[in-house]
Amino acid sequence: LNEATIIGTSIEHLLALGVGHIFVAHGPSTDGTLDILQSFPEVTVVDDPSPIHYQPTQTELLSHLALEAGADWVLPFDADEFPYPCDYPTIPEAFAALPPEVTHATITCFGHTTWDLRHVEPRWLPKMAWRAGPPISCSPGNHGIGIEGQGRWDVLHMRELQFQSFSQCCQKIQDRCRTLDPTLRGHAGTHITKYETYGLEELQTAWEALMAEPTVHDPIPVARRG
Repeated sequence: LNEATIIGTSIEHLLALGVGHIFVAHGPSTDGTLDILQSFPEVTVVDDPSPIHYQPTQTELLSHLALEAGADWVLPFDADEFPYPCDYPTIPEAFAALPPEVTHATITCFGHTTWDLRHVEPRWLPKMAWRAGPPISCSPGNHGIGIEGQGRWDVLHMRELQFQSFSQCCQKIQDRCRTLDPTLRGHAGTHITKYETYGLEELQTAWEALMAEPTVHDPIPVARRG
């Protein structure tokens, strides 16, 4: 939803790292996001017209579509997330090297304040990827997965550029608070909803505090084809 400033870069990144096809649940964007998605022949857009974003349900639907299309592994991502393999040149090679008893991968995620500045410590909640086929049950935010079998930590890492500018931050807070599943309020999305009642001055102060968090220079390893 309204990710035109970054979605093209994240799609190109995944394709450059060998991802075969990408399924995107698209809400009613007003900023050209859909045009960007439709410019990639490797992307299937799944319309999500609901005013409420039922994130776990959508993730499970996209996972099923990937399975039907012949996927071996499913790697959920948000527009502002950039996963990459730890020890292999491509994501498919990293997954192919795993033994068959490994059914899911826990992904360490590092937040960024800018493209070049990474938070010192990883986010306390990781992300997940899983082998297509076994029944799954996703938790909000893709921080957990109910699936049988062994898991691994050493497959992928991820970088996240949650906010790109102050104006984009304000828009994202507005969009996410407006579309959040009401059944999840209070225990999911709190990193966004805590700003819901802030006025402009309070948001500016919060933005400055976010940008002042300790970082190291470690650019997001964005991959590009060619």
